[in-house]
Amino acid sequence: MTEEGLAAGGVIDVNTAIQEVLKTALIHDGLACGIHEAAKALDKCQAHLCVLASNCNEPLYVNLWRPFVLGTKST
Repeated sequence: MTEEGLAAGGVIDVNTAIQEVLKTALIHDGLACGIHEAAKALDKCQAHLCVLASNCNEPLYVNLWRPFVLGTKST
């Protein structure tokens, strides 16, 4: 769905919504990419959203992110 459709109150699926949020964060220099940048943002409680690809087959990454994400409390 295009941005015009979103502005008009259109309905979008979860994947499209995530793409739009990530694109907006990238434009506004608010996207932490990679394990190092993401870990710094999570450690400083600057992260509002943490996305790990469903096809990530590296158990070390999954085990590293789980305590950060599950241990944070939203305000």
